[in-house]
Amino acid sequence: MFCLDGLSASSGWMVVSDHMCVFGTNPLVGYNSAMGKIEFPNLRGMYLVPSGSWSSGVVLGVPSLLFATGAELKAFRASALVDLSEFAPVLKAGALGVRVCVLVRCRGVGGERVSSAAPLLELFSSITGGGEEQ
Repeated sequence: MFCLDGLSASSGWMVVSDHMCVFGTNPLVGYNSAMGKIEFPNLRGMYLVPSGSWSSGVVLGVPSLLFATGAELKAFRASALVDLSEFAPVLKAGALGVRVCVLVRCRGVGGERVSSAAPLLELFSSITGGGEEQ
C-alpha cells in the first residue's frame, strides 16, 4: 500500500483506480534491468480498489505538484494530480506484477486541506474483507 499527496478539484481521500503519465520521464520507459531488455510491461489490473468512504479515480503524474494547477485536471480529465517522483515506486511495483492499493490525500485546487486522519483502518478492513470494486 502507498500513501501519496495530491491535488484535486476538492479535498478528501481517494483510492487510485488507474493512472496517466504524459509529462516528463517515466520510470518504465527504457532499459528494464529486472528483465534484462527494453520492454514496456502490462500494468492492467495492478490496482486494488476497495470500496469505502473515499472516492476512487484516475491520477495524472506531473513533474511537480508545486507548479500544478487545476488546468491539468481539466485538460486531462484526471481525478487528481500526483508528483511523479512519489508515484515512481508505484509504477515499478506494478511492473513487477504486484497489485497495489494507493491512497491519495488530495488538497483542493483552492488550497483547502484534508481535515481528517487517513482512513487506514477502514482501508485495511475493506481489503482483507474482500470489499474490492475491481
